[in-house]
Amino acid sequence: MRILLVNPKFPESFWGLNRIQSIAGKRYVMPTLALPTIAALTPAEHGVILVDENVEEIDFDLPCDLVGVSCMGVQGLRAFEIAKAFRARGKTVVMGGSFPTLTPEMCRPHADVLFVGEAERTWPKFLDDFARGEWTDVYEEQEKVDIEKSPVPRYDLLKMDRYFSQAVQFSRGCPYECEFCDIIVMLGRKPRSKTPLQFLEEVEEIYRLGGRRIFLVDDNFIGHKNKAKELLAAIRDWNATKGFAVSFTTETSLNVADDDELLQLLRDARFVRLFIGIESPRRESLEEAKKYANTTRPSILAQVHKVQSFGILVMAGMIVGFDNDDASIFDEQQTFLQSARIPQVMCGMLQAFPRTPLFERLEREGRLSGEFMGDLFFATNIIPKQMTKEALLRGYLGLLRNLYDYDLYAERTITYLTANRKLEPVQAKRKSRDEIQTLGRFLLFILCGGDAERRRFSRRILWATLRAKPNRLPDAIYLVVVHKHFYEFVGQCAISIEKELGQCVDVGWLETQAGAIA
Repeated sequence: MRILLVNPKFPESFWGLNRIQSIAGKRYVMPTLALPTIAALTPAEHGVILVDENVEEIDFDLPCDLVGVSCMGVQGLRAFEIAKAFRARGKTVVMGGSFPTLTPEMCRPHADVLFVGEAERTWPKFLDDFARGEWTDVYEEQEKVDIEKSPVPRYDLLKMDRYFSQAVQFSRGCPYECEFCDIIVMLGRKPRSKTPLQFLEEVEEIYRLGGRRIFLVDDNFIGHKNKAKELLAAIRDWNATKGFAVSFTTETSLNVADDDELLQLLRDARFVRLFIGIESPRRESLEEAKKYANTTRPSILAQVHKVQSFGILVMAGMIVGFDNDDASIFDEQQTFLQSARIPQVMCGMLQAFPRTPLFERLEREGRLSGEFMGDLFFATNIIPKQMTKEALLRGYLGLLRNLYDYDLYAERTITYLTANRKLEPVQAKRKSRDEIQTLGRFLLFILCGGDAERRRFSRRILWATLRAKPNRLPDAIYLVVVHKHFYEFVGQCAISIEKELGQCVDVGWLETQAGAIA
């Protein structure tokens, strides 16, 4: 057979860094792993074409026997459109991913076959059934698969040079029980890991294809600390043979700061950024959400500074709209983040994902509103408890505007870059051509792009870094440029939220943002 695998376009988000990709000479931040993995699970007698709509157009008339669409909640509407277009052309369309897994009843009308859960075993079975003409309309994995048996994803099918970084996975699952999290629903609370040798085989393939920035997309990389340490030692040794040419980013829980050995290994393996779900500085909100990895910490602020002291940039995930959040939470969040000196903050309103404990509780309480479509930034499907929905939307918008205000962002960035720290980041012995070109493009934008206010903002950060920590200049350049994306994305959030509210608080500011977006 000739099989076409399609990844629908993601809507704009904090994660996508959409507004600086052209400056970097890229089209999207990174690929997803689902379809390269599915391609690797496909028997060799079948031909596979992989199309990621984030970096290329879909040819709906491409000759094929089968179309596979993978989607998360935020991709749902576009996935439905793609499936409809292919089915109108007589193609058999199968759909899988977290969205069909969480909401199969919503996706069922839009595909001929649904895949629910992990697909390492169900995909090969379906292909065998399909070849015999005996397939069914749902393939559901009832157990957790052994990912030590997962093949190396088909990275060779990706347009690798169009992404800013590449994705790789070491483990699935998370040991915690946060009320709002869909990961434990889909993948379980017992982390399952690949072997270090298996993982390095995947990293080596990415390196062979030219990748030098890698994001470990684990749900919680340190869900099993001993295995994480074993892997980090292997990555450190492997990266040393490459002159530390590869930089890594991953997601961890805040208790990473409890273990100096773990932080040292992360730093020595050249992990330059960690995304940490801090969620809230308010203890009552964390306890409500069962975010126990944070409530047992004597000081969240001290934990963040501890991670930063090892030369690692912390990116924070924050949430507003918990039951214990009142109208004062927005200022509390802002004050905390300024003190934490975290430049990059992905802040969203609380969402109740289907099948999560939060969704089930709020459904019992009659506090769900609207249909869930995974929009993490522009809307919420929750009726707040201690404020009106309008107050939540307006407070959230105000928080976003403050977080990416030129002066407040510059303050956080400068204090982070120039603070005294235990260790400095590991640097590559020689930068790759892609890294040099990206840095050059960023510098050109800083010197020649933007208006007078942006140039003043850029000079302020770069000059402060040059005076205090000149070796951190590349990091300063990166943080200056990514601000452009965040600032303009907040403008898009403002327009969408104000449309929902039906009126504008600050028409002049919105018009300015609309002009920047255009």
